[in-house]
Amino acid sequence: MLRKGFKDEEEQKRNEVFDDLLEWEMVPDLWEKEQRKKLTNRLKEKLDLELQSLENSAPREILEILQEKHFQASNYEKLGDLFLKMAEVEPVELESSLAQKALALYQYSQQESKTFSFSLIQKMNDAKSLI
Repeated sequence: MLRKGFKDEEEQKRNEVFDDLLEWEMVPDLWEKEQRKKLTNRLKEKLDLELQSLENSAPREILEILQEKHFQASNYEKLGDLFLKMAEVEPVELESSLAQKALALYQYSQQESKTFSFSLIQKMNDAKSLI
């Protein structure tokens, strides 16, 4: 039972970090100057994720990284949300790559949660539109 409590605590911590990051207003002028660094630091400190590594990894590799860290389906979706949000402020040439990664995360989340979600389907469609 202690192990389950620890897992729930870790999951809650991850959800809080992602929720906080998703609330950030990403401003194109500030993105490269300061926001990207803050996001990178927050991911590393709180979730032990390297933004640069995630950006350079193939979607399949990202799924493997998250599986190794025992992320749950909801966190895959939130990381996908973060990628799509970043696509709005990153250079156009990175938009498609981030959207592909987000789509893979959404698809995995849908598969693992075993529940149908209209909002997740909409997010997948949004990601596909950027690919």
